[in-house]
Amino acid sequence: MKKIILLIVLSVISLNIEAQELITMQKGQSLGEIKKGAYYKFPTDKYQPFLGKWESQNEKYILNLEMKKLFQKGPDIYTDRMVGKLCSTVFACEDNFWELKASEVSSRDPNISIFLIFDSNGNSTGILIFELSEDGNSAKGQVKKKEGVKLKPDYLDPDLPENLSMKKLE
Repeated sequence: MKKIILLIVLSVISLNIEAQELITMQKGQSLGEIKKGAYYKFPTDKYQPFLGKWESQNEKYILNLEMKKLFQKGPDIYTDRMVGKLCSTVFACEDNFWELKASEVSSRDPNISIFLIFDSNGNSTGILIFELSEDGNSAKGQVKKKEGVKLKPDYLDPDLPENLSMKKLE
């Protein structure tokens, strides 16, 4: 009897599962009508130079950047986004880190990427402007407070370094 009930439950559940539609976007292609629940995969070649592990010149900070499939609020869609973690080498990275989200590579300069910074409690704490050198093996980062009108004030975490000189490890 238990097996029959289990089969009925699994059958009902399988009827409600929808396959997520993968839409691979080409350079210059418009989104058109946004499809609810779709996964929009954008070309990641412009992000490639930023991805990997970075270390500050004074070896006090480590930055890991990667591409992840993330849920986007609003029309219930998923996209690939560059995200990362900035950690102090003094503390364990799992306990004490700043999360970098919602990065965009600058349309004016492909060597600049801008990240929103969140502390380990999920509080917004500024932006990181990350600029690659010409050779792509070093970069500098500048932390700033976000500007503009805000419903709740952001703070700039006093433990965040204001300026970073980094070299690529991987």
